[in-house]
Amino acid sequence: MERSFAGIGPFGTLMMCNTAATQVSVDAGADAAEIAARWTALYAIGPALLAAFACSPSLHGAPPSAWASQRMRTWLRLDHLRTRPPVHDWSNPITGYARWALDVPLLCVRCDDDGDWMAPPGATFADWLCGALDDEIARRPDRTDLDYHLTTVFPPVRAAGHLEVRYLDAQPGDSWTVPVHAVDALMSTPAVVAEAMALAAQTAGRWSEAACRGLADPEIRAAAVALLELAAAHAGMPTAAMELAAAAERCRRGSAPPDSGDPGSPV
Repeated sequence: MERSFAGIGPFGTLMMCNTAATQVSVDAGADAAEIAARWTALYAIGPALLAAFACSPSLHGAPPSAWASQRMRTWLRLDHLRTRPPVHDWSNPITGYARWALDVPLLCVRCDDDGDWMAPPGATFADWLCGALDDEIARRPDRTDLDYHLTTVFPPVRAAGHLEVRYLDAQPGDSWTVPVHAVDALMSTPAVVAEAMALAAQTAGRWSEAACRGLADPEIRAAAVALLELAAAHAGMPTAAMELAAAAERCRRGSAPPDSGDPGSPV
């Protein structure tokens, strides 16, 4: 991975060594329709929740620039084929994701010995699967190779038998529970999923603005507040509801997540 990312500037190494996320894994759904609804919603609410929990304004080694989430900045500057699936073009996210993953260039080819793991430039897993790489790679891929390849794609929401939400900054102190409660509540019922989609419709897809400006963007801030208020109303526990209501009020003030014992600072 380090060798593959070396040619795209500093952001590959920064992503691997200098960033941390709060990752939330949720059930994909009971059938194709529910999977599509939940997957689409997790993408739609992403920019607003990214801004709500952005707390990495500085990142050691990053080129100077003001971003609310320097962590997400690194992902946005990585290999777009690997990190930005064309979700809006998918009529069916299950088959869309499968086709996209097969067409992502190979990051590397696993070797059991000390051989060279580098993949042929630009070659995809689909190329390898259909035999187009027989001259360069002396074997066809097996299930283990596919499983490994799927760990080298980095979309904001990744399929792994469940759905991995990967767009949230790691939170300071003990506040890591708040985004977990938020995603859990917003995915709690089909009706809540649909309402969350509607609240986030105007800010869906605005990843760069959310990562750069965070809650300083009025439209994104309003969506973040509305989503957290919705999450508080559907939280599974009273303590979760209190945490989410406090987070909604924090976002209304335009404040980033506070450090432990710190009331928070405006962004």
